[in-house]
Amino acid sequence: LPNGVLRTTGEHEVSFQVHSEVFAKVIVNVVAE
Repeated sequence: LPNGVLRTTGEHEVSFQVHSEVFAKVIVNVVAE
């Protein structure tokens, strides 16, 4: 993550490289327990 760890609730878009030419984006929804 370019901005560090996820410390707040809500939706966060996480981008990462899975191969030299393949990138993926995932939406992570952080909720309180």
